[in-house]
Amino acid sequence: MKPGFECSCSMRPARRGLVGYDAVQVGSVSASHPSETSILPKPPSWVDAVRRARWRSVRALLMFGLSGCVQVYQPLSGLHQPVVIDTRAPNFEDVKLTILCPPGEALTYPEASTLCQRVEVLFENQGAQVRTSLSPRGFADDSLVNQDAFEATDDAAPRMSLVMELETRETYRDNDLLNWAMCVGSFTLVPGITELNFAQDIVIRDDSGFLLLRDSLEGRLIRRFGAGAWVGNRVVNLVRKPEDKIKPETASEDLSGDMYRQLSQLLFNAKMRRRTLNEVVP
Repeated sequence: MKPGFECSCSMRPARRGLVGYDAVQVGSVSASHPSETSILPKPPSWVDAVRRARWRSVRALLMFGLSGCVQVYQPLSGLHQPVVIDTRAPNFEDVKLTILCPPGEALTYPEASTLCQRVEVLFENQGAQVRTSLSPRGFADDSLVNQDAFEATDDAAPRMSLVMELETRETYRDNDLLNWAMCVGSFTLVPGITELNFAQDIVIRDDSGFLLLRDSLEGRLIRRFGAGAWVGNRVVNLVRKPEDKIKPETASEDLSGDMYRQLSQLLFNAKMRRRTLNEVVP
């Protein structure tokens, strides 16, 4: 967000006969009687009013046009837990995975579809055979889950069938109107701040519906809009290390990285738990 401009107004001494003042004769007074001549202030010209309004408009347009948004991501719970799994390794070559991403209050249908597609790519890159569903009915009533898991494949070893349910919730939102009024009144020198806390609930079951794992990952997104926040971030970026610089894509990349690592670790834990249960049960 770009720096603002300040406008200062000064009062200059009035001079008789110059701009702002006129010598006006009352009636038909002769110039030989200056005592009968009255000096009255000239009313403000509409041209001056238009110029002042134009300057204010240009100033506002410059401030809002040169403003930007600085978004910061903060992990709250679960997203910052240590992860031992390498998401670039073939960790799930023995897994057939069904991913459920039902839309809700926090996710629209297109957003839920995008979430499913990205998680699908995540686990396919790790060797899993993946399919997705946007059905909001969950595991027990979802016909896609209850039908035969997947078409027959030529895999030498049988794959373990697992189901991952992803549900996104909005836990807190702060969008103070007074703060935004100050932002507009200061021509965005005071940043407008929006805070959003969210939770990603994960449930993993086997193909029979047995619950293997349940967890919730919580995080926070803070957006600061305005010239003051944008310029301040650009200045601080000059002294930050390259890996610590805050760019427009930084928050999204950090959130995605934490989420993908945690989802991979949770699925790996569920797979190992299912394998352990199969070995214990005769």
